[in-house]
Amino acid sequence: LSMKDQRCFNMLFRPAGLSCIQYKQLLEAGVLEWIEVESGNTIVTNKSNVSTIDNGNCNLYWLQSGELEIESDGSVLRTLVPKSSHLFGDIYSLFPAIASNEKNFIRENSKNSSSTTVRAKSNYATVIQIDTSRIKELMDKDKALRIIMQGIILEAMQAQIMTLLFPLEVNSERKTQ
Repeated sequence: LSMKDQRCFNMLFRPAGLSCIQYKQLLEAGVLEWIEVESGNTIVTNKSNVSTIDNGNCNLYWLQSGELEIESDGSVLRTLVPKSSHLFGDIYSLFPAIASNEKNFIRENSKNSSSTTVRAKSNYATVIQIDTSRIKELMDKDKALRIIMQGIILEAMQAQIMTLLFPLEVNSERKTQ
């Protein structure tokens, strides 16, 4: 494994129970892809008029290096740094029931919903992109992989909730570490 892959495996996948062999299989299957993001470029957003690295594909991402900003309605909620071990992006896409309910909720409440954007803050950022359509196919065939990914996703959901409920506290914790 490359240094980037070793770090990603050790911080994100190994603690969840994925073996090194399984990680290599995800790489070989094209599920995982490294992407360099230039400063200011948007990775994901729920704004329809903004071009993104994700291109509306509903993928998941994990930050390897650099810094990312999570912004909602013009206010920075949080700065992600490589020490963060959770995913961002369309975390609901791997749970079809949740995803369809979320899309219905967003459609019904779009006038009142806030816009959220994740963009590169520093000179560049390196992220690993997880192709949700490909990993979903593998999860449907492999119960162990499904359980591992569900754990990773639930952790990401918790991190999103913490960011929304306590944005200042999360940022303060990062600065004191």
